[in-house]
Order: sequence, then structure tokens, then C-alpha cells
Amino acid sequence: MTLSLVIVTALLGTWVIFHDNKSIGPSLNKLAILALLFQVVYRYTTSFSTEMALFALAKDAFILSMISALLIITKKNIFAQLGILFASVYFLYSQVQNETHPLPSQEIDPQAELLIKTDNGAVTSSLEDLMQHYSIGLERSFTPTDADATELDDYFTLDIPDESQDYIEKIIRELNQLSEVEWVEYNEKLYRLPLNPGNTISGKALVNINDPRTAQQWSLQALNMDDYYFTFKNQSLSPATRSRLFILDSGIDAEHEDIKEVYVKGKAKNNRDSRGHGTHCAGIAAAASDNGIGIASMSPGVDWVSLYSIKVINDLGFGTQKSIIDGIIEAVDNGADVINMSLGGKAFQKKETAYEEAVKYANDHNTIIVVAAGNSNESAKNFLPAKLDGVITVSAVDNQLKRAFFSNYVNEISYGISAPGTDILSTFTEGKYEPKSGTSMASPHVAGLIAVMRSLKPSLNMDEAYDILNDTGIKTGDTKATGKFIQPNDAVNSLLSQGIADK
Repeated sequence: MTLSLVIVTALLGTWVIFHDNKSIGPSLNKLAILALLFQVVYRYTTSFSTEMALFALAKDAFILSMISALLIITKKNIFAQLGILFASVYFLYSQVQNETHPLPSQEIDPQAELLIKTDNGAVTSSLEDLMQHYSIGLERSFTPTDADATELDDYFTLDIPDESQDYIEKIIRELNQLSEVEWVEYNEKLYRLPLNPGNTISGKALVNINDPRTAQQWSLQALNMDDYYFTFKNQSLSPATRSRLFILDSGIDAEHEDIKEVYVKGKAKNNRDSRGHGTHCAGIAAAASDNGIGIASMSPGVDWVSLYSIKVINDLGFGTQKSIIDGIIEAVDNGADVINMSLGGKAFQKKETAYEEAVKYANDHNTIIVVAAGNSNESAKNFLPAKLDGVITVSAVDNQLKRAFFSNYVNEISYGISAPGTDILSTFTEGKYEPKSGTSMASPHVAGLIAVMRSLKPSLNMDEAYDILNDTGIKTGDTKATGKFIQPNDAVNSLLSQGIADK
């Protein structure tokens, strides 16, 4: 759909309605003819082949003839005619808006600028011709193990050479004209959310766990974690299974003293972390608790949660839409119970079809995704992956239980919740422990808690987990903006009391 077709429709429709009017009819007739000629020229000059131009013109002719026919049928009722014309122009214009892909102010991957989805993953001769015309590299984007359960294997990555970069918007328009291409979007870069420096807030050491740094973890006090740890010991709770928590981030320091006991090594790149971001998140969620070392985490002991790492953020601090979706698929295909993603960026596209497919793939395999709301003091609905349906989005609260000044708000998010996100002490690179602030710190509190709940009940799904967290959560200084503040002990007791925990 093109803006020129909208203009032609408006002029031609106006002529059909008013062609008998002696004062304006002749002028409208000339304008309509000129508009039609312009549309023909436009199609021929903007299509990379005569075949595509003819196809586009045939489609335009069909649309114009159908609208003209409706106007002729209703010629005795000018109000009906005007209504039909207005509705037609509005519909076509909305289609133009939906198909427009303005270049995002955020960067795109220079080696894989576009993602496209084709009908049943087919590569037709028309698509091959277009690729050859612009010397574009084309390769299948994703290879999920359970391909029958998703359409992710219908996506392709396009590598547009430097000499064709100036034509990227034209390439997108021509892709949209191919009937076999169902969707086109930019392969945008997303970033690890900033690790803002924090302060060590000293308090009272916990008594039901033996990790020596709990007095420096104010979040444990706010979350009533002493009662939480007591519940596990007092009721002699044991996991039905050891859940798998995947941290999709900058990697994890596999040799950190408070992580190595619960960490499952994977590919070499996943087992190191030059930035410290992934390691910090991992420690909050599931550092080895009650081991007499370092910090305590959401996991009550070393037998509850296994930590896995998938490096989707490179050493420069960014990943791409493709790398993150690859990470989601890899985690799901390797049996992830929970995925934590403390990363994101501004959403520049109206729809995020590939992301939505990836989240659905996770949901369909009962993998629960927890994400950070973002640190821009805006609505999380404007950020990825926070805005996606099918994920739990976590805002950050400070030690006064007020929304952290930087935290995005989740009042327009379906599954919004809050957790501590300022001055959070956790594991860091080179065996260190450092306090950091950000919604990146809030998200793994929730991910770690849900991972423990999944260890008690392996079949627990996202809706059940969220409902428990929301129902047992408490109000914050601005609950509407933050969502409820999680209460881990009450959540676990609710899971047990409802009789839905697997024994």
C-alpha cells in the first residue's frame, strides 16, 4: 500500500461522486486522470522488475474498481457515498501507516539489518530476484527444536551490503509488495540495562541463613526473607525437582565463589562476564545460599535452582533482536523453567512479531519469562521486551518502598510486579561483591523466586505464578505505577496452602 494510492482513491472517488457537477466535474476529471497516470509511473519507477510493477498495478486497479463500484451503486444517496469514500481512504491510509517502517533512532545490526517472515518459510523466485538485485544476503534466522510448534523457522535475516544501505526503505517497500512476505522488521540492537553504582546499606543480619553478608542486603529485610528461609527449614521442604533458571545477559562468571556450586557450565562464551551485569543478576536470583559464603539469594539452598547462562549481550554492552530471540529459543529447547532478561531498549515498531513469536514459543513450553521494566522513568509499554504480552515485567522499588526514581512504571502492563532495585549487593566479576541499582536488579528477585516455586511445583505456569505474587504482594508508595511488592514467604505459603504444590 502506498500514499499515492490513497491520494488516487480520494481524487477518483470524489470525481465519481461529483462528475455531473458542471462547475467542478471537469477539473476533478483531469485531476483523477493525472493521479492515475502518476500511479502507473510511480509503480514502474519504484519496482525492481516489470513483473512486480504489473502485479502492483493490478492490485491497485482491483481496489479502485471495487471502491468505484460501491460509489456507483449508492449514487442516489450522497451521504452513503461520502461515508464509503471516507472509510475507504481512512482504511488505505491506516494500511500505509502499518506498512511504514521509519528508520529507528536506535541502531540496527550492520550484518543483519532486517528480519522477514515468509509464508511457510518459503523462498520464492520473486524473493530471490529481489535479493540478487540488491546483492542481499539471505539466511534462515531461527532453528527451534520444536519447529512444528512455532512459526519462528519462517523468519529470515537479511544482510544488506554497504552499497545498498541508502535503499533500505525502498527495499522494505518492495518486500512488502511480495505476497509471500508476511512481515518485515528491523533487527534492532538492545542493550543491557545500566548498572548504576549503589551504596552499601547496613542493617541486621538474618538468623535463619548463615551467609555472612546478609546485614548488607537491605532487600532481604524488606522481603521478610528470614521468615522465608525459616519456612523451608521448619517444614523440611525439599524440591520436587531442581529448576533451571537461565540468565540471558552478558554472561556469568562461572568461577565466582558464591555461584560455581549452583552454576551449570555451557559454551565457553557463556561462562565469562567482562561487564559483571549477568553475574550480578545471577547472584540476586540464585547465588548459593546457606553455604557460609558471601550473600543470600532467593534460593534457600544449593539444591533448589541450577543457574545457566546464555550470552546475548556482547562485551560492548549490546545484543540484537536476533541474538536475544536465539537465546530464548536455546533456553526453551534446553528445558528452561524460568528465563531472566535484564535488558532492553525503546520500542520503535508498532508490532514486534518476531519477539511475540519467541515469547509464545516459551509460553507454549511452560517457560516463564521475567524481564526488567527499564530505567527511563517512562511507561514500560514503550520498551522491549517489557511491553510484550506473555512476560512478567518488574519495576524497581527503593528501601522506602517507593518507586525508584529511574524505574519505568508498569500500570499499562498486564503482568506488572515490583521488587527491590536500589543499592542491591550481589556477586560481581573477579570474585567481588558490589552494590548496584536498576530494574536489572529487581527482575532477578522475581525470577529467582519463581524458579524456587517451580522447584516445588514443576507444572506451575506463568498465570499461576503471577497471580500468587500479585495476591500476596503488598502495596508500595505508588502501587499503581510499580505493581505489588513481592512477599516471598507469603507466596510460598500460598502455593503450599492451595494444595497445588507437587509433593
